[in-house]
Order: sequence, then structure tokens, then C-alpha cells
Amino acid sequence: MSTDFRASLHFLSMSYDPYFWPAVDALIGRHTKLFKKKLTETDVNSKQCRLSISKCDLEDNVVPLLKEDENIDHGIHVKVYDANGKEYPMVFKRWSKKLNVLIEGWTEFCTDHGLLAVQDFVTMLAFRHVQTDDLCFVIAPRRGEVFEPVKKRTKPKP
Repeated sequence: MSTDFRASLHFLSMSYDPYFWPAVDALIGRHTKLFKKKLTETDVNSKQCRLSISKCDLEDNVVPLLKEDENIDHGIHVKVYDANGKEYPMVFKRWSKKLNVLIEGWTEFCTDHGLLAVQDFVTMLAFRHVQTDDLCFVIAPRRGEVFEPVKKRTKPKP
């Protein structure tokens, strides 16, 4: 595993709950930096069945790993691993020229991890598998703190 990846993991462990992925460590070849996302209603809705990835995260974290013959518009079959090493086959695809998504196995991933909109975050890493050179992702969910909004008190009218 590269020094940059270990440094990223160390930074994450200092920031919040530690992420150390020994189950997938040996699979990670060339990779980009870690990126994270707060899950939305559409990310966890079983009828929509997709995890969207922002254009910025796509450009910074996925595009540098793409091969010439891989086309997001047509879809790329990828393997997604959770922090325990469980494998979820998915397709990484661009919808309508503006929405980049992981689809097909995403609903199973959500169900297995009990993911909730607004409360959950995912930390992701895009990488090339050391043996197959296939595009892969590691996705590690975590539950954030949810606070009730503070309601302003109004003075009663006299």
C-alpha cells in the first residue's frame, strides 16, 4: 500500500472515526485520494437505486484512473468493496450527461449497511485492483450526529 494512502487513512482517523480497511488493503493498487459524501434521500431510496457522485469528485477522483477504452456514458462494470471486504458488483455510469452514479448493486449495499439519508456519510476511494487492474471502489459508511433544529422562541404578544 502506498505511503499517500496510509497518510490519508491516518488523516481520516484523526478527523473522526478511524477507517482502516485491512480486508481490502492488499487489493488497492493505483488510487486517488479519499472523498466523502453525505447521503441524500435519492441515494438511499430503493426505487431510485443509485449513489450519485458529484462532478467535482468524478473529475478529481475517478477520471484520473480511467483507461482509454472505459466510457462512463456507456457504463463501466466495477467492484465496490465495503470496509469488511464484502464485494458488490455495480455499474458506474453517467446519466443524462450530468449525473454520475453507481447503480445495480447499490440497493444491496444500502440494505446491508442500513443506510439512512441525511444521517449517514460515505467515505470513498477509487482504485485499480492490483491483480486485475479493474476499476474498483471502497465505500465505508458512517453515521453522523443528527441534531434537532433549534426553534426560535418568540415573545408572546401582549
